[in-house]
Amino acid sequence: MKMRKEYDFTEAEKNPYAGKLKRQVTIRMDHIAVDCFKKLAEETGRAKSKRNGL
Repeated sequence: MKMRKEYDFTEAEKNPYAGKLKRQVTIRMDHIAVDCFKKLAEETGRAKSKRNGL
């Protein structure tokens, strides 16, 4: 099956379960874990908040 260049979503319906797919979770991390995530974010060029909410 080949992908089309464009698709028509004018008749599409929103997913009624989309709101239930994500859940906010709070976890506690020590300073070593936080520093590791910060270093990883700097090395990859990704914003810290996009990776893990720091």
